Amino acid sequence: MINVLETFEQASSEAGVVTTIYAATLEARREAFEIMKKYTFEQFPVNLMFPFESAGDWSTNRRKAVIALSGYILTPIKSKTITYRTREIEDEFIFPMKVINIKFVKKINASQIKDATRAITDRIRPAYQVENPQWFGTFYTIQIPIVEASC
Repeated sequence: MINVLETFEQASSEAGVVTTIYAATLEARREAFEIMKKYTFEQFPVNLMFPFESAGDWSTNRRKAVIALSGYILTPIKSKTITYRTREIEDEFIFPMKVINIKFVKKINASQIKDATRAITDRIRPAYQVENPQWFGTFYTIQIPIVEASC
């Protein structure tokens, strides 16, 4: 049986993300951003996932929970941002990452971990110059309902 993190990594890959990073601590996030600075364009887009939590309740010896997942899907701009207008950044960098982000959510929605009786909810926001003046994309928050077997 595939676990939750493996499901997220698989969904990320199937959505078109080249590199997926799970940054479990604040220090790991800093380290991930430093490592990403050395990446080539071929190693993007990157899905930088943050630690997720679940909140739930018990019913008929099963736990119904919602996992709150958040992170960034980022890609770099190849030249100085001063040469771009905001509209161009939206069209060329933000929108393509939003499309990948939506595919990521759809892949999770189709996975085995999701509770089929409840809907996933998400919030996808533009992300500008995240930790680097050249990185643009989306910041997402996804609420994923799951049913866990009894322990």
